[in-house]
Amino acid sequence: MPEGANEASLCTQGRGCRRVIDLAIDIKGLVNMADAHDREIADPPRETTIDDVAHPNDDDETALAKLEDAKKKESARRRDLKCAWDLLGMLFSTLPGFFSEIAGTSSQVNRFYAEVTRGANDGSRHDASQAKQAIASVRAKFRAGAVSEGYVISAFTRVLYSKFEGDPEQLEVGYLKSLLLVKTYQHIFTSPSSARGTGPQASDCENDAPTSKRPRKSVAANLSMRGQVTPRSIAYATITMNGLLTCGTDLIDIYYSIIDYFYPPDDDKESKRIVSELLSWWNEKVFPGGIHSRVPPKGLTLQDKFTAQRAARSRPLAARN
Repeated sequence: MPEGANEASLCTQGRGCRRVIDLAIDIKGLVNMADAHDREIADPPRETTIDDVAHPNDDDETALAKLEDAKKKESARRRDLKCAWDLLGMLFSTLPGFFSEIAGTSSQVNRFYAEVTRGANDGSRHDASQAKQAIASVRAKFRAGAVSEGYVISAFTRVLYSKFEGDPEQLEVGYLKSLLLVKTYQHIFTSPSSARGTGPQASDCENDAPTSKRPRKSVAANLSMRGQVTPRSIAYATITMNGLLTCGTDLIDIYYSIIDYFYPPDDDKESKRIVSELLSWWNEKVFPGGIHSRVPPKGLTLQDKFTAQRAARSRPLAARN
């Protein structure tokens, strides 16, 4: 195969990387972190002790505080390595021939990274162009900075809620159930025609379901999504929509905030149930029949309030158990 044709193929394969793997994907960094995870599984590092972090002049309280801080940082580092390892597994299914590509010479591997990254960037630009059609009805309000109507850039912006009616005191009610967001998602992952039955401010009743017409090969099919909406693809559609609406600058933070929302602590059973039901709702909206905000008050941010509301809900559940 001519080299130019191979580069075009790599570029095409890379278009899905930001959609389902990571918005800020650095493939080379991801491989290095996954390798570090494998090394630590084979040869676990020694646990940090108080002697590693404490200064001879520290009192016991200070020394213990330093040890606790060091352990938190180490736990976060290991969690990041495990996340990279998981994402690399997703990358394998998105990029056929990945192993053979990274086994080449240094120059070949660098070319591979460059072409896939170029494809990821091209894919993002194409998705933004597609999504413009979905958000035309509300874009002017956002671009005009209609803060008085609750149109502000955040992970809890009003446009992410069902009927655009988010409540700062109940941030999970209707969250990520905006049919404008569903419409944006469909423009990116299925097809513009699949979004025609989804009104941007419609109710959530059955007659708002998307049409059954599908192209022969959608983006979702090319990415082997198998009729399943994923948290990262929802976050990607959210960032694409927010970027077009607001020209916001904190999109990366919002992206990871939304992903974190779908992964509550293991002991928070109620939150796990809520996000599971939310993903089921999304699956039915996007793949029917398939496998299946307002201005923040002064003081606490909406993210702070959201965390507090989750904690408050967990306390009575723990008491009953």
